[in-house]
Amino acid sequence: MCTVVHLQQTHTMGLKLVHLCCRQEVPRMLHEAEQINQLAAYVKDMQDPDLLRWWGKYNESLGHFDTALESYQQANDTVAIVRLHCHQEDFVAACDVVEKSDNAAAAFMLARQLEATEQVCRTEDACSS
Repeated sequence: MCTVVHLQQTHTMGLKLVHLCCRQEVPRMLHEAEQINQLAAYVKDMQDPDLLRWWGKYNESLGHFDTALESYQQANDTVAIVRLHCHQEDFVAACDVVEKSDNAAAAFMLARQLEATEQVCRTEDACSS
C-alpha cells in the first residue's frame, strides 16, 4: 500500500507514481517541500479542472493575478474569471467574458460588482466602451 509518509520520508517524488497512489496529496506534498515549480508543472500537466481552480485560488491569494487568470481559463471557470476581472476593476473584460459565455452565474457576479461600485452597464455599448 502506498503511504504519503513513506513517500515523503524516502523523498520519492516521482510524480506519476505519487499520482497513482495518492492523487489528492501531491499538491500538499510539493507545496510543503517548497517545490513550487514542480507543483506548477504538475497542475499544468494534469489539466484537472478542480486542481486548476485550486491553483488559481492559490496564485490569486499571492497576488499573481495573471497566473490565476490563466488557471481559471484552463479550468473554464467563468465565474472566477469574471470575479478576478472585477477585483482588478477591469469591468470591460468582465463584460466581454459574460457576453461570450452566456453564463448566468457570471452575469450575476458582474451585476453585483457593478452595483456595488455604482457603475451601470445598461447596454452592450456601455460594456464595450
